[in-house]
This record gives sequence, structure tokens and C-alpha cells, in this order.
Amino acid sequence: MRRTLLCLALTACQVSHPDLTSRGGTHDASVADAQVQDTQPEIGEVDSGDLGPPSRECVPDVETCNGMDDDCDLSIDEEIGARSCELSAVECAGAQTCEAGRWSECAPTDTRADSDCDGLDNDCDGRVDEAFDTACRTACDSAGTASCTEGSLSMCVGESIADSDRCDGRDNDCDGRIDEDLPETCNTGREGICAIGLPQCTAGTATCNPVSTPSVEICDGDDDDCDGRIDNNCCRPLSGRFEYCETPRNYADALADCERRGGTLADFANVVEAGAVAAELIAIGARDAWFGLNRRAGSWSYTSGAPDNVDFWEPGEPNGTGPCVRVKRDATFRFADWRCADPFAYLCQR
Repeated sequence: MRRTLLCLALTACQVSHPDLTSRGGTHDASVADAQVQDTQPEIGEVDSGDLGPPSRECVPDVETCNGMDDDCDLSIDEEIGARSCELSAVECAGAQTCEAGRWSECAPTDTRADSDCDGLDNDCDGRVDEAFDTACRTACDSAGTASCTEGSLSMCVGESIADSDRCDGRDNDCDGRIDEDLPETCNTGREGICAIGLPQCTAGTATCNPVSTPSVEICDGDDDDCDGRIDNNCCRPLSGRFEYCETPRNYADALADCERRGGTLADFANVVEAGAVAAELIAIGARDAWFGLNRRAGSWSYTSGAPDNVDFWEPGEPNGTGPCVRVKRDATFRFADWRCADPFAYLCQR
């Protein structure tokens, strides 16, 4: 009786027998080949009466994904099911399969279409609401498209059929927006710097809000007080706290205008200050100008309440011409008294 042994490369086979041990020890595959009685070169036939039952040293284990025959059944990585895995999108389930001894990349097991604008990765491809466009009708009843952004569906946008939008609470240009095409500026209908405004559309009602409000007229080539006249009664800044106002006014009106500007007619703290202002007036070609010194109740004082302690009078002044005082151009802007009703330019202080 013969027994056939198959020694394949997939398993490590050793054949042992007591009789062979007495002849020299272990009988492995090469010894079996020496005893071949069959014509098959890879099969050894050994007389069972001489060898008895053979044994193979292959220890079965649980089959794992490693490209080996762990359970000694002459099959590699068989009957290994898929295992679950995690995808970047937490709402998607994933799985891996055993391929050529390695676990595959994690692939989604849910193959739903991303057909809802809900901020979720419904098709489990790692992207949310991608390429989501849906047909719609615009406010102008034209064909349009709505897109999905952060789980919210946009307004229906179609082809523009109007040149621009106007403030009426409607989407006149059919771009999905209402009253958006406003001009950069508008005309308030007022004079001077108050004419320029910014348009505003609220609930279909247009308004024009002025950028600037009336201010004290200064010599800058603009109508600062919005009265329709440019540089009328404008005042030119001098050094320190003083301004030179060119528009001729009587003493009382000059005082009132200085107070309207937030100050009063000028006073001088000392001769040095009076001389410095006089030098500036000469430099700009100024004319005679009122300032705050006047005579009341027989004594000289300033409208500001400051004491008169500056002797900057022109020689021969005061000569009793009047109770108000001006700086006199032909006297290098030294002090000279005069009638209060006559119009002159004037010096204000802030």
C-alpha cells in the first residue's frame, strides 16, 4: 500500500518516521523524492509499510489580511470580510477590504446623491453641497439658477435684462438683488458744500443725505456756509489764535460775527504779540481792521474783558476821533481810534 505526500511551497512540510530515524534521522521532502515510485516529479511515493503515517508541521491560526495562508487550508486571505473605518465627514460610513495582503483605502458605503442644500456631505465625498445648482424663475419671470452656500439656497439669479436697478423695492435688472445699483453721489438741492450727498434707498424710497453741513466761511474757494456765495465774509487764519476777516463791517457787526465764529474781537497780551500780528498783516496785504479795544465809561478795555496794558498806539493816538480802535495800515498796523459806525475788516480770536 502506498501513500502520496504533497509538499508544496505554500507550507513548510517535514515527514518523519521511526524507521527512517534509525537509518539516519528525519525524512524531509528531498528524502521523499529519493523514494519516488511514481512518474510525477513533484510527488513522492513512499511505501506505507516502511514509513507509516506522515506528519506536517503547519500550525493553523486565524486568517488575517497579510498575504499568507494563516489557517493552513492552502488558500490565502480567504473569507476576510470588510472592516469599518472613519471618513473625514462624520455623517458618512466607510469600509476597507483586503486586497493583495493589504487593507484598501477607506471608501464610503453610503452612495447617496448630494441633492439637498443642507450643509451636509450627503454623497460622502468629503465635500459639502458641491456643484449644487437648481433651476428657478427670477422676479422678472425669466429662467435663473439658485446656488447653495453654507446650507442656504441663494436668490434666483438670471440674465440681466435691464441696464440698472432703481429705488422702488423691485429687482428691475433681474439679478436677484433689490435696489442695489445706486449712484455714488447725489445732489441735495442745497448750495455750496452742502450740495453733495450720498444716496440711500430704504424700502423703495430714495433719499440724498448731505456729506457736509454749513460751517463758518473761510477763504478756501468754497461756499462753506452754503449760502450760495463763495468766500463771502471769509476769514484767513493767522498765527496763534487770530483770524483776519476781509469783509468790511461796522464795529458792532464785526463783534457779532466773531462771536458767531466761537470767539470775539482780538485782544493783545503784550507789545510783542501785537507786533507779530502787525507783521503778518503787512505780509498778506491786509487793510485797516477793527480789534477788541474800545473806550467805555471813559476808559479803554477789550471786549473779551482783558485789561488794556499794551501801548502799541500810532504816534498822536488816541486823538478822540471815536471810541473804537482799529489797526491802521498806513501806520504799520499800530492802534488808532475811530468812529464805530464805519466799516472795516476785523481781527477775531478763537
